[in-house]
Order: sequence, then structure tokens, then C-alpha cells
Amino acid sequence: EYVLTGKEADNVAGMQESVRSQYSMPAGEAEVSVFAECPNTGVAVKCRFDLLTYAGHAVDLKKTQESSRDAFAKSVYNYRYHVQDAWYRFVYELATGKALESFTFLAVEEQPPHVAMPYELGGESLTIGHNEAMADLEQYAECMETNDWPGYERTDEPLELPAWALAQYENDLIEEIH
Repeated sequence: EYVLTGKEADNVAGMQESVRSQYSMPAGEAEVSVFAECPNTGVAVKCRFDLLTYAGHAVDLKKTQESSRDAFAKSVYNYRYHVQDAWYRFVYELATGKALESFTFLAVEEQPPHVAMPYELGGESLTIGHNEAMADLEQYAECMETNDWPGYERTDEPLELPAWALAQYENDLIEEIH
């Protein structure tokens, strides 16, 4: 159970109203879970669509700071949305035997005026997403088989702030002296 502050609730309501007024949501089912088994790896796979239409169109809602084309392209890369797109297409096709007709990200700004922009990935982004999703699946299958899971290198050395933070601290001290 979640409790929203007044400002958070206002933002959610604003985002909902913005989506309704700026984007025509297709008819379909919300929060649709799809399950399948990968024939190559034997791994059970799943995904959960925010909205899936009866004709095989998917819409995935993304809260963002800025929904401009360039800003959202950075989010796609940083949060691996291109991999999500490929994964959902893969699982859907395994489960239904049909390709998704489309996969749309609906980027909605968290702060007013809550601009909502729909985006579909294309070309190289789809290819890269597919390649990364399949590589992730292969790695997961291997980890399941060997029970050897990748992690981070352990060390007894004390953790330090990043070099850029230490440099900033030094610069601030130098400015205080002058």
C-alpha cells in the first residue's frame, strides 16, 4: 500500500489528465501478463504490458523529467527501454505465435504541464535491443545451469568518493581561500 503526499497526488492526477487529453489510448486490457518458455534455452519467460490492445498493439507508460525527443532517447539508452521493447516483442511472439503490431512508449513528464509524447523505436535501436535482450537471456540461462552468478569484484580497500567529487571538493577549498 502506498501513500502519496498532496504534491505527489497532484502530479499523478495531472499526468493522468495530460495523457487523456494529449493521447488517444487504444482499447485494450491494462496490466496484461504474458508467459512463455524459450525454445532455445528452456527458460520460462514473462512480461507485463501496461496496455495491450486486442489487435496486438502495446503501450508502455514512462514517467520522465522531460519528454522531448532527445531527452527521451537518452532515457531509452540509460534505462535500456530498447531492451524492454525487444523483450516484450519476443515473449509476446513466443506466447501467441504472432509478432506485436507495434510497441509505443508514452513518455509523460512528471512535472506540470505533464507533456505526453508517444515514441516507437526503429531501425538500429530495435536491432540493438534485440541483440542485448537475447544476450541477457543466454547469460541468464547459463547462470541458471551453472548456478554461477556474476557480481562485482570484492576488495578490502576502503571506498572513496568518485574522483570528480574529490576534485570538486578541492576546487571548493581553493575558492574559499581566495
